[in-house]
Amino acid sequence: SKNRKFLNATLDQLISENNSVRINSFIGRQTAANYSAGDKYLPEISNSRQNFQLEPVVVYRDRNGKTESVHTYPDLLNQIEFLNGDTSNPSSLFAQDYYNWSGFIDYDKLVNYGEYFWLPEGPDSVQVFASSIDTEDTFKVLRESVNYDRFPFDTTNFDAQPYDGVTTDIAVGEPFYRFDDVTSNPNPTLYLARGGEYTFEVEQEGVSFWIQTERGLSGVTGTQGNISTREIDGVTNNGAQVGSITFRVPKIDDQNHYINMVQQHRVDFATQHTYRELQNRVLSNFFDEHTNGIDGVTQLDGKTLVFVNPIDDETEWEQGSVYDGYSYDSGETEGSVGTFDTSKQLSFDERYGVWRIDINEIGGVENIQLT
Repeated sequence: SKNRKFLNATLDQLISENNSVRINSFIGRQTAANYSAGDKYLPEISNSRQNFQLEPVVVYRDRNGKTESVHTYPDLLNQIEFLNGDTSNPSSLFAQDYYNWSGFIDYDKLVNYGEYFWLPEGPDSVQVFASSIDTEDTFKVLRESVNYDRFPFDTTNFDAQPYDGVTTDIAVGEPFYRFDDVTSNPNPTLYLARGGEYTFEVEQEGVSFWIQTERGLSGVTGTQGNISTREIDGVTNNGAQVGSITFRVPKIDDQNHYINMVQQHRVDFATQHTYRELQNRVLSNFFDEHTNGIDGVTQLDGKTLVFVNPIDDETEWEQGSVYDGYSYDSGETEGSVGTFDTSKQLSFDERYGVWRIDINEIGGVENIQLT
C-alpha cells in the first residue's frame, strides 16, 4: 500500500538496525595504464554503463566554480533515445570530426555591431495601453456664457478728454466648456492616462478654471465643509484665469507611501477652531455660536480632534478649568474679581496633539472638556 511504501522509505530507515555492507571494488576505465589483471570492478546493470562508468563526463560550473550539473555518456545516449533518436549504433552517432554548435549569441549583433548602441541601463520604458489614450496632450479651453461689457468712465467730469478709461463688467452664466474647437460638443468627457501629463490653456479673465474632485462652485465637498475639492495631487496653477494649468496624473500606486504608513491615532476632526473656543465651554453656548457643530457633526462626545490653526495668541491656549463657561468666572486676569479658577497656558507640544472631546455635566449643565 502507499502507507507501507511511505513508512519503508521514512520511518523504517530511522528505527532499523545498521546493515551496511562493505564493498571493495573499482569503478571506472578498465583500459587505463594502471589496470592490473585480477582487479575487481563493480558490475553495472548494462554494457553501456559498464563500459562508461565515469567517463566521458560533461561538467557544468557557474562563474564561481560551483558545479551545477554532471552528465555522463550514458546520460547522453538516454537523452537521444528519449527524443526518438537511434542509439543502436553509437559509432554512427559520433563518426563526424566536426559538429555544429549554436551558442547563446545573436550573430547579427556580433557581425553588424556598428548598427547597434549599448545602453548599460537598458532602454527607456515605453508605455503601452490597451486603448488609444495619449499620455501627453494640450487642450485649449473654450468657455461660453461669459460676457464682457466695457463701459467708459470719466475720473474728471467735463474735462477736455472724452473719457479717461473703461471698466469691464463680467457676466457669468451656466458654464459650457469646449476644448480645442468652438464647434466641438460642449462639456465632453476627457479621458486621461495615469502617469500622463496634460496642459490646459485657459483665457477667461475674471473666471477661474478649476480641476476638482466633485462638481460644484463652492470648492469644498458636499458632505464635509472643511475638505477642499480643488487640492489635487499633480495639478499646477489650478484655478488660473489666463495661462496654463498642468495636470500630471498620479500613478495608481503614488499614494502607497501614505496608505502603508502605520496609524498612530484615529482622528475625527482636523479643526480650525481654537482651543479656547472649545475647552470648558457650555455645550449649548457653543451650539448657539456654531449651529453646525464641528464640520457638520453635532454628536461630539467621545470624538477626537487635532488643531490645525497655527495661532500665536497665547490667550487662545489657556488651559482654564471647569467654571470658565460661567459669568461669575469671567475675570480678565488671574486673581481679579470674577475669576474663580486659576489657569495656565499649554506648551507647544501639548497644543497640536490628539484631543478627546468629553461632554460632562457640571451642576446639571453639559460642558465640553478636552483631554
